[in-house]
Amino acid sequence: MTLWTVVLALALLLQAAGEKHARAHGPPVETGTNSAAAVETGDHDHETALALADAKAPREWVEEKTGAYLPLQLQFSDEAGQPLSLGQIVDKPVLLLPVYYYCAGSCSRNLANLAVALGRMKSQPGRDFRVVAFSINDRERSEDARRARKTFLKLAGGKIPEGEWRFLTGDREAIAALAAAIGYRFEQQADGTYIHPSALVAAARDGRIIRYVYGDFIPGDLDMAVLDAGRNTPSLSVKRLLDICFNRDPSAGRGVVLAVKVGVLAVFGAFAAAILLLYRKRGGGQRNRGDTE
Repeated sequence: MTLWTVVLALALLLQAAGEKHARAHGPPVETGTNSAAAVETGDHDHETALALADAKAPREWVEEKTGAYLPLQLQFSDEAGQPLSLGQIVDKPVLLLPVYYYCAGSCSRNLANLAVALGRMKSQPGRDFRVVAFSINDRERSEDARRARKTFLKLAGGKIPEGEWRFLTGDREAIAALAAAIGYRFEQQADGTYIHPSALVAAARDGRIIRYVYGDFIPGDLDMAVLDAGRNTPSLSVKRLLDICFNRDPSAGRGVVLAVKVGVLAVFGAFAAAILLLYRKRGGGQRNRGDTE
C-alpha cells in the first residue's frame, strides 16, 4: 500500500464522517408534509438530528438476499390507482427503491439524488432498466405516489421515458412480503414516522435479486448494478454507511460525528508526523555522507 493510498483512504473516511449521517423524518403522516412538496418548497427545517449511522447498520437493517427472487405475484397500486402485480413491471432489469412519500427527510433526498443520477448514467432508463419506488407506509395512496412521481420526474430533467419510473403503494401485507423478500427492515414510530435504511435493490428481468446499493446513489454504482442485473449475475455489494432515518437527540448525533472526525484527524496527524520524521532522518543521513566524502 502506497503513501498516497493511505492518505486518500483517510481523507475519504473523514469526508464520510461529515457527510454520511442519518436524518430524522419529518412530521407524522396525518399532519406531515409530502416528500415531493418538501423538495418543491425546500422545506427541510425539521429540527431533527444528524447522526452517523452505526457500523453494524448494514447487518441489522438489511439482510442481503442476492440470488433469491422477488415475489412477482404481489399486488400493488400504481400512480393512477390501478392494481398491478410486480411481475407486470419487472420485465427488464429493475432498480427497486423502498421509501415513503410523506417523508421530508432522507427519502426526498434519496429520490432527488436518484433522479439526478439517472440522467448521468451510461445505462438508459427504458432501454436498459426500469426504476420502481414503493412506499413502506400502507396509509399512503395513489395520489401521494402521483405527486411524488411528478416532482422527481421533473428533477430528472425529462430523461425518463413514460412508464419507466413507477411509484407504487400497497397494503400492509404486500409491503411486508416485499420488504421481507429483499431483507429490508423498517420500524414505525409512535409519531407515525419510520426508521429505515437508505438502500435500493437491483433485480434481473426474472425477479432475481442481483445487487444492493447503499447511501447516496452514485451513477457509477447504479451502472454496475444495472450491468450485473442485465447479465443476471448476483454480485457483492460495496458496503457503504447507511443513512438511517430516526428521531434522536441532536447533541448526541453531533457528538458521534465529532468523535469520528477527531479520531481520523488524530490518526492522520500521527501518520504525517511519522512521514516527516522519516524524511528528516533520510536528509540527515545524506548530509553525513556528503561531509564524509
